[in-house]
Amino acid sequence: MPLPHRIWNWLSFGRNERKAMLGIFLFIAMAMLFPLLIAHFFPEKALVVEIATLDSLQAPNDHRSETQEKRQTQETRSAELFYFDPNRATLEDWLRLGISRRTAMVILHYREKGGRFRTGQDLLKIYGFQPADYQRLAPYVQIASDTEKPGYARIPATAELNKSSHTDQKQSFLQQKIELNSADTLLFMQLPGVGATYARRIIRYRERLGGFYRVDQLREIPYLPDSIVQRMLPWVSVDTDLVRHIDLNTAQLGELAAHPYIGYALARLMIAYREQHGPYQQVADLQKLVLVDEQIYRKLVHYLVVNPVHHATRSQ
Repeated sequence: MPLPHRIWNWLSFGRNERKAMLGIFLFIAMAMLFPLLIAHFFPEKALVVEIATLDSLQAPNDHRSETQEKRQTQETRSAELFYFDPNRATLEDWLRLGISRRTAMVILHYREKGGRFRTGQDLLKIYGFQPADYQRLAPYVQIASDTEKPGYARIPATAELNKSSHTDQKQSFLQQKIELNSADTLLFMQLPGVGATYARRIIRYRERLGGFYRVDQLREIPYLPDSIVQRMLPWVSVDTDLVRHIDLNTAQLGELAAHPYIGYALARLMIAYREQHGPYQQVADLQKLVLVDEQIYRKLVHYLVVNPVHHATRSQ
């Protein structure tokens, strides 16, 4: 048989062989298309689940640490600094000082069992009391001696603990009354119930006012609770010689308007009267103004003056 015919017979397939070859080609085609079909109907579903699982393992730790950091930052910012005796400080006091509730309860339990703090460094013996908190509070620790407060080392953390107050705590530190017109922030913080925030509010209002002429003017301070004022009153005094006066014949509009008892409208009226009628002869001339009633005048008379030297200069 010629060679071409041999090759043709070798390459030719029977019917069954052709079916088998077709099946093989279909199987290969399906094997090649299978990954594409999986990707189309299930787009990386397994990979997404795996990534989500890894993220879920990491996210709680990140969230926990971030929340803890924010909480510690907020506690530090909101903490007040005031003089305190660790043997008498209440739960409320410790919380105001920025100590966590858990650590404060450990301190109260320690005192209830008869424990006593003899120095400020003894606070570091308390479980959970941080060195950073000790560095922050150490300058404000004032421990009364045994002769001053006999038998106060054992303080129950129940009814008696709730009865103790800042007045009981701080009055042992006050040797004399605090003068309102000369005290600084640290002195005000020795008053019962007064922390750094309230001390700054007192000084800020005192500067606007020019000084206090009566102790009950503390009730006028914005955002200073009356309950705090009540506890302060027995421990404060006023030196009226330190009150800053405003000369009616030289004061400018801005200076008068800034005073809490005057304001812009009355300041304009006071300036207008001076321009129309000449210099004030006496502080009582204010009673001629329509906006000045008896109550306002009784307040203003402590802060206004007619300087005779200035008056004489203007009369010439």
